Amino acid sequence: SSPSNLFFVPSSSLSAAIPMACAAMGWSRNRRGARREVSPVLACWSLSVAAALASVGGGLLPALTFLSPVRVSPSVPAPKWHSVTQLRLAAGRSARAARSTSGVATAATAAEAEVDGGVVAAASERLNAWDLVERARKRAGEAPRGLAAAGDIADVQELREAARFLIRTSDGGDYALRGLTLGVMAPDVEAALKALDSWTEGLQLPGQVLGADDVQAVTDENKPIERSMLKEGAVYLKYMYARPPPQFSGQPPKEKAYMKHYPFEGRGVLFNPNLSDDELRMYGDFPLALFD
Repeated sequence: SSPSNLFFVPSSSLSAAIPMACAAMGWSRNRRGARREVSPVLACWSLSVAAALASVGGGLLPALTFLSPVRVSPSVPAPKWHSVTQLRLAAGRSARAARSTSGVATAATAAEAEVDGGVVAAASERLNAWDLVERARKRAGEAPRGLAAAGDIADVQELREAARFLIRTSDGGDYALRGLTLGVMAPDVEAALKALDSWTEGLQLPGQVLGADDVQAVTDENKPIERSMLKEGAVYLKYMYARPPPQFSGQPPKEKAYMKHYPFEGRGVLFNPNLSDDELRMYGDFPLALFD
């Protein structure tokens, strides 16, 4: 990460500091404060280049700018799933400590944003792990688990909590929930509506009120039809949820859902949360009964 200010160091001082700097440069911090390990060889090389150029340039040099391109490797592994709950608790403690000791709201906000980033990364890692296993099962010729009962889903509680964490990230922060799309591929209308109810209830979406009776049946061209025309066969149900922007936080979210015939074999739920960092996130297929 690039430094926010330029620090000018006399070449004589910089040259004398190289031995100590090489020993001390084993550790650095990134722009969000995460501790990371810098290769000593690269650190010494960068300082040596800075010293040489300082002497050529007349003794003054924005030395730290030569360190910014150095690639670093994390000294601590990426957050694992079991630590996500602790990360969330740490965010609350950091926020309270910042407000009680200094009264500076920005310090609390920064602490919460850092932890939110760790929560999102760990939750995404857990949901992506399901996808990887499902692809491996498919390559091995095993049956997909889209129709598995809740009691037969391995690590069902972890999957539920991972999905909920992506819904519950801080309002107004870097990872605030903007919206959600669920794609439900079910063997029939009843199974699709049951999955919609259990998923929306299980995710605990703020202000969510749309129910099974509000789902519009449509043709392949998305023209409204009577639900009885979908009585037989598999269906695809798409649910869309959009939260109002922060300046209109008092307004209810917008919700819409439709379903149509589905001529393909896939069964399960696609989970597509839209967060304020604008990254594309698509997970699944997850079992219809994940939140039963």
